[in-house]
Amino acid sequence: MGAISDGRRGRGADPPHPIDEREAVRVPAGLYPCPVGEPNVWSVARLPAPESEAADLSVNGLELSCAVPDDAGSEPAGATPFGLLAASLSSCTAMSVRTFLVRWRIDPGAVTVRVGVHQDTPPMLDRQVTVAAEISPDLREQLAGVVDSTPVTVLLRDAMTIRTVLTTGAG
Repeated sequence: MGAISDGRRGRGADPPHPIDEREAVRVPAGLYPCPVGEPNVWSVARLPAPESEAADLSVNGLELSCAVPDDAGSEPAGATPFGLLAASLSSCTAMSVRTFLVRWRIDPGAVTVRVGVHQDTPPMLDRQVTVAAEISPDLREQLAGVVDSTPVTVLLRDAMTIRTVLTTGAG
């Protein structure tokens, strides 16, 4: 088995800390010597062979594969880096919407968040949020604020445009 290095370099730094690949599915204590502490979310990507077209990912222990479009630009059938970015925004938004409505004792019904990635210059994320529940105009305005301040939205909004359409009720 090979070894993975934590990548620390520079004057006064410890030599790289080798990590056996069998341990790569978890973050060993001390891997991130950072004043803010260990990360609460982590991801490891491995290319099993030099000719691999997909990376094997472990995200907090969940295993999946991630590929990039081929030379012709055709999207692969599974996860892609931009697809995972869209999944992060859509799942965070859906859970934030549900949490907000449940706190107001409103059954949200179905909550669907679709996120499209437009890789133009500049790049843009197109987010369509649909909530089955009928919501008063005042509460809908508050919900729009929640959608625009989810943790992943806050992380991404300075890097790219996020266009959001919020639809509630039967309409």
